[in-house]
Amino acid sequence: ALAVEASGRSLPSFTIGLPDPSLDESGYARRAAAHLGTEHHELLAGPPEMTEALLAMARVMDEPLADASLVPSYLVARLARQRVKVALGGEGGDEIFGGYPTYLGERLASAYARLPRPLRALMRRGIEALPPTFQQAAPELLLKKFVAAVDRPWLERHVIWFGYFGPDRLPGILADGALAEAGPADEALADARAIADGISAGDPLDRLLILDFLMFLQDDLLTKVDRASMAASLEVRAPFLHHPLVEYVTGLPAGLKLRGLTSKYILKRAIGPRLTTEILTRRKRGFSIPVARLLRGPFEPLLRRALDPARLSREGLLRPTTVTDLLRGHLEGRRDNGRALWNLLMLQLWRSRVLEGGDLLDL
Repeated sequence: ALAVEASGRSLPSFTIGLPDPSLDESGYARRAAAHLGTEHHELLAGPPEMTEALLAMARVMDEPLADASLVPSYLVARLARQRVKVALGGEGGDEIFGGYPTYLGERLASAYARLPRPLRALMRRGIEALPPTFQQAAPELLLKKFVAAVDRPWLERHVIWFGYFGPDRLPGILADGALAEAGPADEALADARAIADGISAGDPLDRLLILDFLMFLQDDLLTKVDRASMAASLEVRAPFLHHPLVEYVTGLPAGLKLRGLTSKYILKRAIGPRLTTEILTRRKRGFSIPVARLLRGPFEPLLRRALDPARLSREGLLRPTTVTDLLRGHLEGRRDNGRALWNLLMLQLWRSRVLEGGDLLDL
């Protein structure tokens, strides 16, 4: 919106459509583009396109990266590169304005902790018994993640909510030799603790924003966008990370970022007149792909090859019995293990590239 206003002319915009209604934002993007008067371009990415993008990124990744939005990021970068060499992205907005659902989770954790212990135990059992829907960011999946870590100290639960394999799960997933080399499982939180110890912010939200700015944004989001865009020969710039803006917003009271259950409060107030009510008030969704369903569908053959017990035993990194249990539970529809299996698949694709001659990278 601001770029169109500043340029005084129509600008190109790009998005990816997905066949999964729970993730597809192409309709909203189309209406927003019409409202702003951009020259809009859209690609519907089905399983063939997503499979191609997954393997294309696996062939160029020099280190493992398990963020599933790597796939649509590459596809939209490739689409944009057909018309432009430089594009604007939205990275940084969530970390400085407080946009992630985990920040709401932190607020709810305080209320949850005040409930009687028997009631919390009953709620936890009920939530864990909810049947899986295999939808990305489904309510039942978010609730299960919430209760799995809500009783931990704030730093641990926040890191675990963002990830998947917490310190207590590493001994079960890593083979004995790999576990001995990795050291104590608790060391997985060492970087987060070092950053947290240096944070002087008094408001709990500000602590989380700084932590995510220095870890999740730096080590995941910006890395992902850089790798995906450079693989398509596109340069992506992040206006939200213009340092005067970051410095200004960092100094604002936390209540202007997360007000009640409204995230990015001051950003929505500032930009509201330039957008539509539909865009301002809709539920936040990540730019991702239907991981859980893809792993039970078109990605299943690749997943089975990557996590074959004989392969895992030969490699000596992952514990075959645990991985097989995760795989069976997911494929049989008993539990949504999509996030865990995706992480393991990306690890295996990286190993294939650097250690196995790329044996998994061609269908």
